[in-house]
Parts: sequence; structure tokens; C-alpha cells
Amino acid sequence: MSFADSAEAGSIRLESDHILFAKCKDMSGNWVSSSMDLDRHIGNVNGNLTWDSGAYSVSSKDIHLDVSGFPGRVVLSAKLKKEDGSYKDSSINLNDRIMNKNGHLEY
Repeated sequence: MSFADSAEAGSIRLESDHILFAKCKDMSGNWVSSSMDLDRHIGNVNGNLTWDSGAYSVSSKDIHLDVSGFPGRVVLSAKLKKEDGSYKDSSINLNDRIMNKNGHLEY
């Protein structure tokens, strides 16, 4: 199940520019606090946020999380450093790959 569809409204947040927090429902209907280090799954490839890499926050600035599309979209956005040293705006929908498994955020 997508994490955004089962997260408590207002509980989704980003801390330290790369730690995702949310309260997700488990199979019994209880709210469980969960977190995930996005730097383990999202990287920067020449100014683009990409899955299956890591440490995006090291080469990014102005990192923020947009939950205005909640419950269907939770978008991570940032300015990412390109190979030429310039910065590029990039975003990625966390709901595409992050799931709620019995109250815990999983990739």
C-alpha cells in the first residue's frame, strides 16, 4: 500500500533534509511512527533526483517536501548540483516507490 494513502494527515514531514517521517496505519488499524533515510535510496545524477542511488542531500540545497497533493502525492523537491557546478530544480514523487508495510515505511 502506498504510504501517503495510509498516513495520518499532517504526520508526513522531512527532517535534516533527508529523513522522512510519517505515522502509518498497521494491519490492525493502529498508528505507527516510522522513519526512513531517503539518502539511502535517492541520489543526484547530474542535477536530477533519481531512485536506486543515494546521498542526494549532500549535493542539494533548498530541499523541501510538498504534501499538498496528499494523499496521492508526496513530492521531494530540491536544487541539485550538476556536473558543471550549476544547480537545477528537480523533484520526485515519493509515493512511487515508498510503501507502508504494516505501519512501517519501506522502499
